[in-house]
Amino acid sequence: MVKVAPSFLGIKEYNKLRSFLQKIERYQADRVHVDFSDGVFIPEKSEPDLLWKMSLYTRLRQELHLMVEYPLEFLDLINRKITINRRDVWIVLHLEAKGYYECLIDFIKLSGFACGLAIKPETPFTDISIETLKKLDLITVMTVVPGTNGQTVSDEQSSKVSDLVKLRQQHGCHFEIEVENVNDRTVYSFVDAGADVLVPSKHIQENPSHIRWFHSLKV
Repeated sequence: MVKVAPSFLGIKEYNKLRSFLQKIERYQADRVHVDFSDGVFIPEKSEPDLLWKMSLYTRLRQELHLMVEYPLEFLDLINRKITINRRDVWIVLHLEAKGYYECLIDFIKLSGFACGLAIKPETPFTDISIETLKKLDLITVMTVVPGTNGQTVSDEQSSKVSDLVKLRQQHGCHFEIEVENVNDRTVYSFVDAGADVLVPSKHIQENPSHIRWFHSLKV
């Protein structure tokens, strides 16, 4: 079965977050995907406390998707604040961030976290070196440009997923392939291409029972 990681944009609405987590746990989500932003990489700005208060509200594994220009300052905070169950936390960086450096992956892994790398629709996966791919636990393929409203979700990124599957096999990598903002129309092409983890689009998440339907889809 595919894994399902419903997402939450990490803003300051703690009660809304708690309610959301309760719903997706009830429908047996595999993880929660938190889109955390600095107000620069995308216009929305998140509350940093969300990054380490998540474990107070849920037992789900967590993906912390850092949509920030300079991730090191947030990595330092995360490293100080999250001191237990680090193996259940993925920290996902953006390849396009101004402050992204490959050495940050080593810092995250040495700190005991899993590490992922997200790429925008226009970014070719070939921008990631084979050496980096071998270090990663997760690659997040974006289907829309983050922070831009009114976009149509396209399944054209499915070819990127299938190419990553081939590359993973060819080089003996272990990363999972995640697709963000998948809807009930595009999901089939991504599953057929070999996606391991699905992050449902907003309208799917408004009905958490869809999580069970996503789980029924075979990789």
